Amino acid sequence: MKKSAGGIGTALFFIFLILVAARNDDGDWFTPNGEKSELVVPGPDKIWNTTSFIGDAEQIVVVATSAWDSTTAEVAVFEKSDDGWKRTLNDMPARIGRTGLKQSRSEGDGSTPAGSFRIGTALGAKTSIDTGLRYTQIAEGGCWISEAGSDYNRWTTKSSCVAPNVDLYAGRTGAFERAFVIDFNPSNAPGKGSALFVYQQTAASSSATSGSVALSSSNMIKVLNELDADKRPRIIIGTVDWLSGTASATSNGSSNGWEAVRQGSSGERVRQVQYALTAAGYPTKVDGVFAKETDANVRKFQTDRKLTVDGVVGTQTAQALGLVRGN
Repeated sequence: MKKSAGGIGTALFFIFLILVAARNDDGDWFTPNGEKSELVVPGPDKIWNTTSFIGDAEQIVVVATSAWDSTTAEVAVFEKSDDGWKRTLNDMPARIGRTGLKQSRSEGDGSTPAGSFRIGTALGAKTSIDTGLRYTQIAEGGCWISEAGSDYNRWTTKSSCVAPNVDLYAGRTGAFERAFVIDFNPSNAPGKGSALFVYQQTAASSSATSGSVALSSSNMIKVLNELDADKRPRIIIGTVDWLSGTASATSNGSSNGWEAVRQGSSGERVRQVQYALTAAGYPTKVDGVFAKETDANVRKFQTDRKLTVDGVVGTQTAQALGLVRGN
């Protein structure tokens, strides 16, 4: 009987270890002291500016924090159907940038960008993975460029990939075993920021990131399984209050969280303007580049709304477009 009891004890011990490992792989180690967050990720019905944040997406990954300087977040996935939006993946813990969230980030500042961004290519170590995103296997020499130059914020091949560039090939058995691109800075504006992903972390490397969003391996698999490029998925990142419209950004020196854009500007804020113009009845190409067409449509909108006609989308025009709340 003693031998049998010892065998049972050993078996129970190994089961315990397996359960602990499984719990850790779900990402409990992302949150301080392993405590479950009380934060609830806002769904599409709670996000106040659907034109700006959601656009034409039929799938969204929402990354929500409790504060702008937080390095932990909760992530949920939603999908649109004939019956409306539904939550397809419940809240999952994540780590974000070591300096929290910013609407206007720059290269190397350690922040995760707040806003709404297209989800780009999935990447990884295997020949293929189970996902509806476009997928590219990481080949030898795979390198994401973060240094100034013509290849800035692009995935290319280099015989030697050294910092500040990101060596995807070296990370293919770690963070980049499974990942997808956050399409931040699609115009590749120098110094604005590069190499931002949603990738996987383990308990051994569960610190804050340099700007990417990190999920546990098991949750990374779940998210990739859900996403479908045909549904134009977007990732929406921000504090709960900001996403729900009950508070504005305080990290960029603007009292209402809006920074003016005009002809010559580029990036996600311009995309938001282009989406809003189109929704308001002024069809505009959504490419993140504030060129002649966008300028002309902004001026038409300003004329029709009896605003100052200067082609600048400042606070007043942004409020009229529904991009920021009025005071």
